[in-house]
Amino acid sequence: MKPNPIEESPSTLPFQCRRIGEVVLRISNMDAMIDFYTQALGLKLLRRFDNEVAFLQIGEAPREDVQTLTFFTQSKLSNFQNEDYQGLEPKTTTLHHFAINIAAEDFDLADEHFTKLGVPFSRAVHTWIGWRSIFLQDPEGNTVELVCYDKKYDRGDTYNYDKLYGDPLGEH
Repeated sequence: MKPNPIEESPSTLPFQCRRIGEVVLRISNMDAMIDFYTQALGLKLLRRFDNEVAFLQIGEAPREDVQTLTFFTQSKLSNFQNEDYQGLEPKTTTLHHFAINIAAEDFDLADEHFTKLGVPFSRAVHTWIGWRSIFLQDPEGNTVELVCYDKKYDRGDTYNYDKLYGDPLGEH
């Protein structure tokens, strides 16, 4: 039986990953995306470099812990190649969605906010981990999840893989 990685002892690496620092989206309409994320989600515009790059802050944090959502327009070169980005088809992109954490007490307020704005959204409850989620799409079709932990929705079996999914292949 393989050990559950969640239950293993802490890593022996010389460093520890703490949180996501940045998510970068390739976009085509900088103004529409900045408007959506600042007005609908309340992110703060930190810096914009012409029409090529923009950094938005997610939540409040000390400078060393700032988390950003960053936009690159299609003219921005890749970090690894010396050629222009050719773009992806929305249906074949590797990004499924990304999640931004909110406080449980803000969940219903977010629901009301999107209803007032007329922003389409759906809700979900993930009892295996105690999360409540709101899913919406930005102007370019990226799915954004607002997620919060809510103890009253947690079944308490979050990390019991076998109980959640069974072990049909004898791997756990």
